[in-house]
Amino acid sequence: MHKHSDPEPLKTGTEPNGKVKEREPSKWLTTKGFLSADDGYEDSENPHVDVVHVAAICPKEDMHDLETFVASVRTERREFVFRLEMASLLVGVLTQESIERQAIRLLRGLTALREQDAPKKRAIIFVAYDLGALVVKMALSLAARSEEAYPGIFTNTAQFVFSGCPQRTPDSQAMELKLFAFLYAKRDDAWSRLLNTTSIRNLASSVLRTTEMFISSKITLRSRIISLYADEKTPGRIHPVRHFEILK
Repeated sequence: MHKHSDPEPLKTGTEPNGKVKEREPSKWLTTKGFLSADDGYEDSENPHVDVVHVAAICPKEDMHDLETFVASVRTERREFVFRLEMASLLVGVLTQESIERQAIRLLRGLTALREQDAPKKRAIIFVAYDLGALVVKMALSLAARSEEAYPGIFTNTAQFVFSGCPQRTPDSQAMELKLFAFLYAKRDDAWSRLLNTTSIRNLASSVLRTTEMFISSKITLRSRIISLYADEKTPGRIHPVRHFEILK
């Protein structure tokens, strides 16, 4: 059974009235790595780069290395992880609402970090793993419609990398079968009891819906999109097909 360390709780502390309050938005993102600008590039006109990993199941140690994406970048490079709870994607008819809530948290976290560092220009690279793709796609769809609330996130996103993520299938039933097989193989005591026909059906619907929303945002016209898949002999991926394809 595949396990990873539990994510930090999304809420902490109490308000004066006793209600639980949400933690600071930037706390939703944990730091994974940092590389300072090379000599002579501290004040470069080229943008600095933020790499944001988003995952539900993939453990931190299996995430791609920072150098994989920014080997040729000489400006400052920051790396963050946003982890969502798998159980939040298996809530039946509330699945789409839950995805949107997680996407808003991601956007608020990024907005808070960028406000702290306002003078610097920063390009964003999103790296989504497994079901983290749903939150990334939803987040960019929301950012496209609300530049005022999430300034610069849509316009400064330069690249997406989808690693072993669900994309499209001929029909919803095919997606349901793929999702169930994948999640059953990765099942964890924290959420396996939520795997049932209703939760999988609604999750499959949300996968297809968020992909359409993502495409409708027109982000594919301005950003590079790479979809990485395992080869046919590698287990544990949702779409086992050849190598990778670049969608632009």
